[in-house]
Amino acid sequence: MARLRVEETNLADVLRDAVAADEPEAVAVLFATLGGYWSISGDHFRSMSLAPAVTGALHGWSPPPELADTARAALCVALFSARFTGSGDAEQAGRAGWPRSAPARAAARSPRWCG
Repeated sequence: MARLRVEETNLADVLRDAVAADEPEAVAVLFATLGGYWSISGDHFRSMSLAPAVTGALHGWSPPPELADTARAALCVALFSARFTGSGDAEQAGRAGWPRSAPARAAARSPRWCG
């Protein structure tokens, strides 16, 4: 937590850049990490404000097997954020165009899906 706290602003900037540059791998890794950090630290607004952009960036992406858990974590944070706000983004976060590929569907059936 202390290491993330020191770099939080820089990592959030990189996350926004990754969303803008359509880099789903970076988006998944950064949002899974920062979203978890923000949840633990009680700063849910940060996740809630970025969840729609993150789900948009991950829409249609088929994560490689080595990023399946990370993609699940990022989408779980986004789904929780959308549900928490009661926004209409919950359906988008739940789908996010993922899991459409065979590896992603298999990962989604994993017992570790969202927890």
